[in-house]
Amino acid sequence: VKSDKLSAQQNPQVSLFLFQQRKFIADIAKLRDFAETTIHAHLVRAVGDGRLALEKLMDPNLFASIRQALPHLPTLKMSEAIDACQGSFSYADLLLARSLMAQHAE
Repeated sequence: VKSDKLSAQQNPQVSLFLFQQRKFIADIAKLRDFAETTIHAHLVRAVGDGRLALEKLMDPNLFASIRQALPHLPTLKMSEAIDACQGSFSYADLLLARSLMAQHAE
């Protein structure tokens, strides 16, 4: 399932398929020789176009908490977001929420 033989359109589909097979994002990244952030991006795209429910990727209550605390997260640098939340949310959660919020804004 290496990426060198797949198109840019097929790569996100393969990542989604593996995620739906209950593989962890870290395992998908290792298997596909991608960074975890790339797999997250593939899955965020799937949430954005309705192929994956938000709840499968992030707890909706956590997402709502981040959106309420940092409504302008997509426009912030990650260092600014981390400082603003004063450690209330993990870097990974902020990065994922930021991507999801940007996706919903489009």
